[in-house]
Amino acid sequence: MLQKTRTGRSSILSFVLLLISSFCLQAEIIIHIQHPWASDSARLANPLYIQSNESGWYPGKKMIDEGGNWFTYTLRTMTQTTNDRIEFMSSIATQYNQYDNRIEYPQENGSFQLNISRIFESNQTASEIWITVTDLSEPPLIEFTPPPGKIIYFFKPWDMGGAGIWLEGFSPVKMRGLRQRCGWSRYTHYGSVEELKVRFFNSNDSTWYSTAGLGDSSYMDLSGSFVSGDTVWVAPDPVPDGVPKIVEVDPGLTANCGTITLAAKLRDKGTHPDFGNDSCPITLSQGLVEPTLSSNGKPVAAGPSKCTGQFDWFEPEIYENGYTNETCRNLELFKNEDGLYEYDTNAFFPIDDFQYLDGEETVPNPNYDLQVGHNYFFTMELACEFEYVKGQTFYFRGDDDVWVFIDSQLVVDIGGVHDALEGEVDLDTLGLTEGQTYSFKLFFAERHCCGSNFRLVTSINLRTSSRLYFEGVPISEGITQYNMFEKISGSNLSCDFSEVPTDTQKAVVEFFIEGEEFSEPMRLLAGNHYGGITISTDYSSFVLNESAFQGLSPGDYVIRFYSPMNRAQNGSVSFTVPEILKPPRVSNPLIHGAYYADNGYGRVDRAELYFQNDFTKMPDSILLSWPSILDSRMVYGGGIVLDSADPKHITVKPNEPFAQEVTTSHGSDKLGFSYSYDTSFADPHEIVPLRISDSVGPLITGAVLVERTGSGNDTLLLTFSEQVARESVVGSSLILLKGGLPLELSVLSYYSRLDTLIVITAHQEISPQYGDSIRINPDGPLKDNIGNGGHRLNRPVSILLRRTPANILHAFYRDLNADGTIDEAVLSFDRPVDPASVIAEFSFTGANKTGELGAALMRRGENESIVKVNIAGAFTGNMECLTSGLMYVNVRFTEFSDVSRTQAVSDSAAPVLKEALYIPGLFEDVEKPDTLIVVFSEYVNRFNSPAPFIFRGNSAAPYKMTLEPLYEKDNRWVFTVNSAASVFPSEKDSVWIDPSGETGDTLNNIQRNEENRRVLLQLRPAVAKFQIRLGPNPFNPYVKNLTIQVDPSVKTRGTVSFKADVWVYDQIGNEIFKDSRKNENSGPAIINLSWDGRNVKGRMVGAGAYLCVVKVTDLKLKTVLMSEFVIGVVR
Repeated sequence: MLQKTRTGRSSILSFVLLLISSFCLQAEIIIHIQHPWASDSARLANPLYIQSNESGWYPGKKMIDEGGNWFTYTLRTMTQTTNDRIEFMSSIATQYNQYDNRIEYPQENGSFQLNISRIFESNQTASEIWITVTDLSEPPLIEFTPPPGKIIYFFKPWDMGGAGIWLEGFSPVKMRGLRQRCGWSRYTHYGSVEELKVRFFNSNDSTWYSTAGLGDSSYMDLSGSFVSGDTVWVAPDPVPDGVPKIVEVDPGLTANCGTITLAAKLRDKGTHPDFGNDSCPITLSQGLVEPTLSSNGKPVAAGPSKCTGQFDWFEPEIYENGYTNETCRNLELFKNEDGLYEYDTNAFFPIDDFQYLDGEETVPNPNYDLQVGHNYFFTMELACEFEYVKGQTFYFRGDDDVWVFIDSQLVVDIGGVHDALEGEVDLDTLGLTEGQTYSFKLFFAERHCCGSNFRLVTSINLRTSSRLYFEGVPISEGITQYNMFEKISGSNLSCDFSEVPTDTQKAVVEFFIEGEEFSEPMRLLAGNHYGGITISTDYSSFVLNESAFQGLSPGDYVIRFYSPMNRAQNGSVSFTVPEILKPPRVSNPLIHGAYYADNGYGRVDRAELYFQNDFTKMPDSILLSWPSILDSRMVYGGGIVLDSADPKHITVKPNEPFAQEVTTSHGSDKLGFSYSYDTSFADPHEIVPLRISDSVGPLITGAVLVERTGSGNDTLLLTFSEQVARESVVGSSLILLKGGLPLELSVLSYYSRLDTLIVITAHQEISPQYGDSIRINPDGPLKDNIGNGGHRLNRPVSILLRRTPANILHAFYRDLNADGTIDEAVLSFDRPVDPASVIAEFSFTGANKTGELGAALMRRGENESIVKVNIAGAFTGNMECLTSGLMYVNVRFTEFSDVSRTQAVSDSAAPVLKEALYIPGLFEDVEKPDTLIVVFSEYVNRFNSPAPFIFRGNSAAPYKMTLEPLYEKDNRWVFTVNSAASVFPSEKDSVWIDPSGETGDTLNNIQRNEENRRVLLQLRPAVAKFQIRLGPNPFNPYVKNLTIQVDPSVKTRGTVSFKADVWVYDQIGNEIFKDSRKNENSGPAIINLSWDGRNVKGRMVGAGAYLCVVKVTDLKLKTVLMSEFVIGVVR
């Protein structure tokens, strides 16, 4: 029963209804706040939340962006006295947390809070506040009036329902009604008015209102409306529902501020056991009554409960004197600022003055207590009727029990003793028939101290069933007398219409006339009015004479009559003042119309309209729309010109042309309306829809020249302001402007890609270049899809250049410093290239790669088309002594990130030495030659010198050897040494390629770098054939010593390290002499030992034979040679 919603509407309309209708029906406090963290762009880009007990605390509810960093939210259950606080929260969403980086205002554990009751303490009649935060650590500035902004006043073209506004790009918001100006609503816009576009809607039934009037849901442009001030007024012209007219001064309109007076029956329950019953829990108790009224129109208890022990609350209590506990009161419902009928009080004590039971105040009410401040124990029965129309709603808030029945069916159930609770119903959900009359009954019980709330808001046009009625008695043709009567029942209450009448009597009433001519009802006193209305002197009847009216404009009128004792008792008689016969309008439809742009910018500034008939009176206004109804201009007066030579033809020129470069319409050709109002016709209003075609030629909106590197035709990428007939571009369709000089440009062919036309122009002596301009040749073949050619003044556009990625013509790598490691690649392109824009990635034999190499490693080469890349140390693998192999490069450009070029990088690196081994030959019968083995960094097949290498030992002077190639395998060459230099090779001598020797690889890469890689010469140890020589033998020690010579018998004696030990023994085996000597690389090549004939004690030995033992140890090969000799000593 509570909260019923519509279904079956579009999502947008449902959103409007749900958002705005809830605003209208419920109590509300509207909060506006300027974003506390507006200086933080990241927070401004994320939602702002309000937190409270109503909206929830985490994360709260999103506030609506009003523009200008202002945000709003409507609290629907809080009142000005609610002891509750509000806070505001901002967060910056991250990938994993929508509410990350969360902060609040006021700050947690801060020195102040924003408490609703304290905010409204000084102004409890206000319902809207504006909050400005200047210091996050201090309380804000709170005002009850809006800050300066752009004010939009809107006069509603509907009677029932409030007004909402929807700004393009924002959410819909409620407009505030003006209490002192019925029909007007106000909205304050805090953002920019540039491109400000809005539409309005009815909060009751979601009817749209915009440029074309009711039903138009497009956005109307208000950006140019704030010319001389900060306020605009939007009102239908003509009222009530014409198209909108926007002015900057108050147009002085005011709508009818209607009221409804309803008669209510109240019963003073006094000490009834169900009233003030402490056993009844204070809470909502639904289901206390049956869902259908009884046959006597009263609610029926659903069963026994603690709250309804004696359920006779809505029955009269008859006292002994015949009087009852019943009385009547009128409830007057006023139209609120939302255009809904409302009765609202938080102190609903309607029978506090019910002291007497009779009108003469002679019979005291036994339940009346003068000592009690308020009467808290009473019931109320409100019985009405209404005609159902779609979109009607009813909302109620109150305490205690409230039941509402429509057509005798329960629709709101908020029974029980409780604080103020809400209930509402959408009548569209009840299955009612539109136009049919239904009963409406509300039963209310106040059963508990100490408060009484009653709020009723509805769009239903309720009326109390009246005891008054009339009878019409014809007097003659066109003259009728209406006699007033009143039904008499057994009840003495004027509001008790539920009683069955027992009799009738003549009624004395007050008469009022209503109609379009009257801004408010006018009372009719006794006598004649307007010739055709005569009120009797006793106010019990009146006469209508249809043919006697004077001074009343033709139209519909109502004579309404009221009981002077109870205005809820009323009735009405309708009549019509006939119009003087006027001729009907002769329709003047548009035969042909077209939009034109009298400029080269595609700005529509003229419409030519040809109608079926001659004009005798010009239209009052013409609405032009281009390229759709979303952008419109209203043209008045001098902007509409009749062709003096053709009275069927008018020219329409808006004050401001439409946007430029809009040369075609969007969708429908219903692009205008002609408005006329002429009271000389029976139908003064005339609205003629205008189908206006497109006579605006296309424009070039963009031109891009594709970079060409060689000769040939040029390619242009062209975009247009509209679709063109593509085949019409072929031929002399374009004009090229070079320095202001126009030249026809011939198009050979075309193809299209999306909205771009790619054309190939003929090669000419003067071709398009970057910075030239281009436009459509107005005398050429180019047309749009409906045959419009370019305007003679169509403006040119500058030609931009689309650079294309350069191609690699060739590339090579080299070893600049000849150290055996490739350190540079040279890329040659087909056009100048900025080295900083090149990104290169290299791959080499064996899955050896570099990463992406950028600007830091690029430098310009010998010309602007050459880029040199430093690749030293850039490869992931070992590149030492690799001067050949397959290399590829993949090149991208920073300005063409999606394009790459791949190219093989040729070998321009010359070979270097990796190793050198010298193997000495042996002395035998015939001397064997020495051998030199070298290993290159790559395969070498060219030696143009017999001495291709340079050697250098410890001495400063280099030396060479004449070599004879013996054989090769892979990168290894073996040479025999034909002749050695004067310096014999030694271990760790330096060796390198002679740069003058023309040594090269198979690709003819010659090593000419004088600093090419040096390697240390390795010497393989020679196998010595030691020879021992003694002499003279025998020897005379007094003449000459004995020499013992050990010779390794190799050419490269310096490569042999050996030790010679000598012992001399006498004839009985005594050691008489010992000597030892080593030959290492630094020592002499041959060891000579000497014996002077003395023994170990220094005495000369005697003559005789002695034994000499010689031991030779090869220190490298670890071999030992033992030899014995007999030596003779003579004297």
